[in-house]
Parts: sequence; C-alpha cells; structure tokens
Amino acid sequence: MGELYKREYKDRKTGQKKLAPKWYADYTDGQGVRRRVALVKDKSASLAMLSELERKADRMRAGLVNPYEDHAKTPLVTHLVDWERSLANANVTEKHRILIRTRCRKVLDRTKAAFLGDLSGSSVMDALSQLANEEGLSAQTKAHTLQAVRQFGRWLVKDQRWASNLFGFLTVPAASIRADQRHERRAFSIDELTQLINTAKIGEIRRNLTGPERAMLYSVAVGTGLRVGELAALTPECFRDGWVTLGASETKNSLEATLPLPESLWRALEPWLETRPAKKRLWGDGLYTDRAIFSKCLKFDMAVARAEWIANGGDPQSEFLLWCDSKGRYADGHAFRTTFVSLLAQSGISPKELQRLARHSDPKTTLRHYAKLSDTDLERAVKCLPDLAPQKKTSGQREMIKPASAVPSAVPLLCQKGDIQRTDLILNDASPKLAEIEKTPGKTGFLAEKIKRALPDSNRGITVLQTVALPLGEGPFYIFMLGHQDSGSTVPDTQYL
Repeated sequence: MGELYKREYKDRKTGQKKLAPKWYADYTDGQGVRRRVALVKDKSASLAMLSELERKADRMRAGLVNPYEDHAKTPLVTHLVDWERSLANANVTEKHRILIRTRCRKVLDRTKAAFLGDLSGSSVMDALSQLANEEGLSAQTKAHTLQAVRQFGRWLVKDQRWASNLFGFLTVPAASIRADQRHERRAFSIDELTQLINTAKIGEIRRNLTGPERAMLYSVAVGTGLRVGELAALTPECFRDGWVTLGASETKNSLEATLPLPESLWRALEPWLETRPAKKRLWGDGLYTDRAIFSKCLKFDMAVARAEWIANGGDPQSEFLLWCDSKGRYADGHAFRTTFVSLLAQSGISPKELQRLARHSDPKTTLRHYAKLSDTDLERAVKCLPDLAPQKKTSGQREMIKPASAVPSAVPLLCQKGDIQRTDLILNDASPKLAEIEKTPGKTGFLAEKIKRALPDSNRGITVLQTVALPLGEGPFYIFMLGHQDSGSTVPDTQYL
C-alpha cells in the first residue's frame, strides 16, 4: 500500500518546523522498488495520483504494462545527451569521450530515428555503410564506430531504459578488417635505427627541437615502446635508477606505467637528463600540444639519413629508411613502438612478458599488430627443428631409436660481460643449431635459462654442468660447459669459441 503524507521542514528565518505545501507519496513500483514522489497541494488530487501510480505498478507486476513505456516516448536525442553526461562522470579521457560520442551520433543521425523504437540492427548497419561510403572509412574504423554504438546500447540496458541491447549482435567481419589494412606499420631494422639516430644527432633544428634532442627522442621511443603522446609528457622526474614511470593521466589506458630501460639507453640517457630543466617536459610543450611535430621531424630526418646512406654507397632501389615501402607499410612515429615489440619477440621472451611490456590488455593485440617477424626470423626458427629427413637403411635392418638424453652433447662457451655471441649448439649429432646468447658473468642461472630457451623442445635436458672463471685480458671470462643432466657426460674434443 502507498502512503500519503506531508513532509516537515525547518524554516530558515524562524527556525520553526512547518509542513510542506505539497503532498508526498511512498509506494512500491512494478519492479519492486520503493519510491518517493512529490504530488500536488490538493489532497484529493494527490490521492487520485497515488491510486494511478499503484494501479500502474500492479499492471506492471502482472505483465500488462511495458516497463520501458515512458522511455520509449522520450526523444532519442535526450537519451544521447544523458549517455554523454554519464561518460563525463566515468573514468574516460575527454579526447576519447568526444571520439565515441561523435562516432555514435554520426551513425544514429543517418538512421533518421526520433525514438528508441525507431531503431533496429538493420537500420544501424545501413547507416554505417552510408557513413563509410561518404567518408571512405576502413573496415577497422567501421568496427570502432560500431563499437561506440554498441556502447550506447549497453548503457540503455544498464540504465533500465530498454530491455536489451539493440546493437549487441552487430559486428564487422574480422576477415574484412584484415583484408582492409589502410595504415599498416613496419619495424625499423637495426641498421636503419643506427643511421637515423646518428644522422639526427648532428642535424639542424627542426620544430624547435635540436638534433641531439631528436636523436634522444627516437632512442627513448624505440627503447621503451611509449606512444608519441606518452613520450611528449615525459619529464626528468619520470626517470630513476634505470626505470621510467609515467602517471595515469598521461597513458592511453589511464593506468600508471612503469618500465625498465635497456642498460645501454640508461647509460646515454642519465647524463643527458642532468642537462634538462627540472619539472619541464623533455621535448618542450610544443610536442605535447601538437603531436604531429614528431612525424614531421621523423620524416625529415629519415629523408636526410637515407640520402646520406645512398651517398655512402647504399642502393637507391632499396627501401632503406623509406617512409612507406612497396607493401604499403609505414615507418612513422608509431613504428618505433612496433619495432620495440618486434625486437622483444625476436629475443624469445614469453607472450606474457611481451604483453606486459607492450601494456596491452589483450595479448592478441600485441602478437597480431605489433610483433613483426622477418623472413630471417622465420628461417632461424625452422632451423631449430630436429633432422626430419628420412634415414637410409639396408634391407632387413631393424631401425633402433635412441632416446635423446642417451646421446651426450656439450658446448663450452667463452664469454665476457656485455658480449652478444652467436654459437653453434651441437645437439644429438644433428646439424648445429644457431643461438644468440647474452653472456652475463656471475649470473650462471640466467645464462642457463637463456640457453634453454634457444634449444628445441626435444633437447630440454641440456643443462650447465660446469662454470670456470679465467682471468684473461680485461676478463674475467667465463666458460660454461653444457651437457645432458642425466648422463653428466661431455664431448672432449670440442673447441673454445
């Protein structure tokens, strides 16, 4: 039962308690929620209004009334305004809020719908196709636009304005997105990075950035994988003890980012940071407000570096340091992030480590769009397979299969701190397996793990049997003897590398 009453309030002038002129009612609506509403001054009219509210609630509980009837009569534009207001209250950046609001409105405006009941999945897809034809949208942009519309549909359901998401089942086929890549990026090669950074370092001032400043900008970009906007927000205080930390307000996902720096980059960066003004952005406010400066400077430096490379004997027909190659792949500012991820992938780290360093919520994004592998990388991976060629045998001879762990193998490695050495791992009398191993004195466990990652799955039994330190030259040098853990045997006639 509903209750009709007058509320008491305290008069600010006299301090006395008084009754409000209007009547109020408490009642239970059709969804079982206790509600309080203001009625009118006349008691009879208020009683009639309360009776009508209770009647509607009873009909709704009996399934005779549509609970979304009032929202269906509300103009669509009103729902959109309320949704946009809810985005402002959520943890969404202003840039992203404007982007999804604009995308959603562009589609819904082309449906010519005035109320929610006028919308349907087919009308939205027709409007999306019309928008794509008018503005030449790629399949990926169509998918992002449709995602904004689906977000509006989810909000309608969450706010109890509609029974179900009208657009939840709408998708853009993944095959269409893969086939319609408009701006695919490639990774820089090591030679390209070296030529670019060395050329920029002695270059002239461009867009208020000196040559050394641009060289350091490119180095930090490829050494951290930070996006252009994140790079522009960096200050000297962001760096400490070989780590870089960026506040949540400056990252794309609105989460604080803390990343380790490569040792070589930190050695070059630490003295340079001491020359920069404290609490000032490293590359000025210009790059922070206009991120296109990064691409303009990069395009200029790439052209100068390529011309210098050709003058020194490089092939003019090569795609070395081209802004866009023959496959339509771009080497723009975001390509530094692609290079960062690709180099990590080539090093053999796990997908989880790769995802964490790239700061992606989904590892599919990291592997599909950022981890670029060259033909050389694929060839090196195939060489890790065991010998799959059929072996010749005499007629009637029975083939004996030896377990891999029964065949002893060993490789002595002579190394020094900081070396990156290529070596052949002789495994089970098969062809040599090429591996790149980072030698770090005093960290034999780390080295053993690096070696194990380079081995094929059939040779996981390889382990470090012995470690010997020799004081040679600038040393000490370290010799690591590898062999099978179960047999403990080594090959006596191996040679030091």
